[in-house]
Amino acid sequence: IMTIPLIVVAALSFSPLQRRIRPVVDRMLPPRSVLTILMTDVANSTNKAVEMGDTRWRETLTTYRSTVRQGLRRFKGSEMDTAGDGFFAVFDRAADALRAAEWCRTTLHEAGLDSRFGLHAGECETRGEKVSGVAVITAARVMAQAQANEILVTAAGREALSDDPGGGFADRGLHALKGLPGELHVFEVTRARPIGLQERSA
Repeated sequence: IMTIPLIVVAALSFSPLQRRIRPVVDRMLPPRSVLTILMTDVANSTNKAVEMGDTRWRETLTTYRSTVRQGLRRFKGSEMDTAGDGFFAVFDRAADALRAAEWCRTTLHEAGLDSRFGLHAGECETRGEKVSGVAVITAARVMAQAQANEILVTAAGREALSDDPGGGFADRGLHALKGLPGELHVFEVTRARPIGLQERSA
């Protein structure tokens, strides 16, 4: 006898039924999950776009997107959204999110492209393929505080990385982030040798 999950998968393979069945599937899935959220974009992107001109900037964005997507695949991340030069991805493990950020940072920098990253671990709204909630906003606001080639992590993100032996953090203090209550403790990821180099040479 076919189980309920198999019936759902089979039904979703028929596009005319997807619109009616998707709300039912969403109700069957866990409404909230604890995830590590990674936000990244190109540092000083507006200035770079003006300096490069439309054609070169478009080529640069193609390289950037391809590199980030390679990093997400390599470290088991899921791309949730992209707009312009910004990426929003989620990971089940905080260590994977950090390794993806460091690998992307190193690879992009070697290609002459500086980027910045924000990581936050927290409970998210999960409905179907959508991930949303205050945790997502928090990761985006933290990334906005980063300078070129910096990876900033919230206190919750740092706690999720506490069992990562390669982790090192510099205290960046408390920050009032746009639209969020109070102040958030932010840390910069520091390492003697970027993990991206280790991963690529392994």
